[in-house]
Amino acid sequence: MAGVGHEDTYSTGEVKALTGATSRQLDWWAWTGLMAPGSRSLRPRRPGRHRRYTSSDLLKVRMVIQLRQQGHFAFLEAGG
Repeated sequence: MAGVGHEDTYSTGEVKALTGATSRQLDWWAWTGLMAPGSRSLRPRRPGRHRRYTSSDLLKVRMVIQLRQQGHFAFLEAGG
C-alpha cells in the first residue's frame, strides 16, 4: 500500500508502452525542456540513473503525441 503523499512512477519502458512514445522522443523532449520545466522526474539523467515519470507526466506525453498527430508542434519532428 502506498504511503501518504506517495505517487507511483513509471520507467521509460512503461511510458513507451502506455503512450506509444519512443525513447528518442522522450529524451529529446526532456533535453529541450518541453517536458521538463521543474519536473525532477524528467530532467536529463546522470549515467547509471534512470528517469522516472509520474501520472501527470504520462498525461503530458499523451497530450504532446495527440497534438503532434493533429499537425501541431512541427518543430518536435527533430526528436521524432
